[in-house]
Amino acid sequence: MKSMGFGCKWRRWILSCLSSASVSILVNGSPTNEFTLGRGVRQGDPLSPFLFILVAEGLNILTKEAIDRGANALSLQNLLKCFELASGLKINFQKSCLFGVGVNSDEVNIMASRMWCQVGSFPFTYLGLPIGSKMKKANDWIPVIEKFKNRLSNWIGCPLEEDWDGGLNIGSLHSKNLALLGKWWWRFKTETNALWVKVIHSIYGSNGGLDVESELPHSSYLGTWRNIIIAEVDQAAAVVDRLAFDGQNLIFNWCWSRAPSRRAETELAGLSELLAHVKLDRTVPDSWAWLLSDSHRFSVKELSGIIDHAFLLSHHYFPETLRNSLVPKKLEIFVCRLILKRIPVQVELDKKGIDLHSMRCPICDDDLESIEHTFLFCSNAMDIWSRVYNWWGIGNFSNFGINEILRGNTSNVATSNFGGKIWQAIEWICVYYIWKIRNDKVFHGKTWSIPVALSEIQIKSFEWVGHRAKKKKFDWLTWLNDPRIYLTS
Repeated sequence: MKSMGFGCKWRRWILSCLSSASVSILVNGSPTNEFTLGRGVRQGDPLSPFLFILVAEGLNILTKEAIDRGANALSLQNLLKCFELASGLKINFQKSCLFGVGVNSDEVNIMASRMWCQVGSFPFTYLGLPIGSKMKKANDWIPVIEKFKNRLSNWIGCPLEEDWDGGLNIGSLHSKNLALLGKWWWRFKTETNALWVKVIHSIYGSNGGLDVESELPHSSYLGTWRNIIIAEVDQAAAVVDRLAFDGQNLIFNWCWSRAPSRRAETELAGLSELLAHVKLDRTVPDSWAWLLSDSHRFSVKELSGIIDHAFLLSHHYFPETLRNSLVPKKLEIFVCRLILKRIPVQVELDKKGIDLHSMRCPICDDDLESIEHTFLFCSNAMDIWSRVYNWWGIGNFSNFGINEILRGNTSNVATSNFGGKIWQAIEWICVYYIWKIRNDKVFHGKTWSIPVALSEIQIKSFEWVGHRAKKKKFDWLTWLNDPRIYLTS
């Protein structure tokens, strides 16, 4: 551990864990007196796998060094024996296999007999998965599929509780992961005398850097009420230090170092709402209470169920993936980001806590720059949509939603699936160019005229769609003057 850069204090902690473990033995159901272990930790100790990783890393370094020096299989065997003597981890060569890659089979057999191990062949199974096969053929996956079938066969005839619109009440890995992380957060808040909590306190400060200003040097994390703390004179002050009671209501007495930002005012409103019905009693010590269950006791199962109900049933959380073979991949990725609302318009940046000079639309300055405004309701975007709809002879652009636009559900003219894909591609290209025009204005100061924008959309759409529609030929003049026939043919 010293060679790996672990500090002296940390090494002493680990050494104490290794030397202080004690066990007792049950004799006829009665435990004997405890005795100290000669070395190592108790069976099942959570520290054991971490120590094994450190030891295995030492073996990995030794092996790489030996290979760099041109060691052969017998040299590696001697290296493993040295590792066995140093670590106490014995290698069972009789249960080991030797594989040859790019060498003669006779040479592999001779070397395996000298090492007293078996000869392995490809493909082989490791942790239940086949190794050494290209896995491109269906037959290569048969063992894996059979294992799944055998496991799932145990469910046949077993009643499963149905929930969540027909689900099997199994839950998602996402919710289980969040719930387990929440369990550690809850334990950190409630098990204040635990050793691991004290370690976290010593490294990250009295609050562990979770919900208030971290005490680490140069830390920029300021917790839940970040913008309030930034504007406060004493950034180490607690909320209770700024509260006063006028006889009927709680009031705030903030000491501002500067005028609160708009985001700080939003946080103040949320904080005031949370404390509206709170009654403070300084004679009662603070404590944490879990209010998401009737028992007021934290439960990973209950929390994961709450997360699943909140997110899995929402169509916005797992949006459908839209694909169109008539446009390049970069446009499909752009549409995916647009569905997930990961386009950096001012409103979305503001939600991520980024302080902006202005949230107005940089094109028209008529409204906040949201996704809907940028791509649908900005005067520039509406002019582009109107020109494109007239070009295709569809009529006036209506107030469709962004999801309808991306799905291509804004026109009933297309009479075939291929025609529908063409119209969807046109709308995606329009969205793409609206964003391009916006970025040119913001980052380069370039202003596009509407006729130029329409011309670029016509040229680029003909290039992209015409190149990718292998079974359909497109004529430029027809595309320019009467493209609607491609929606019905």
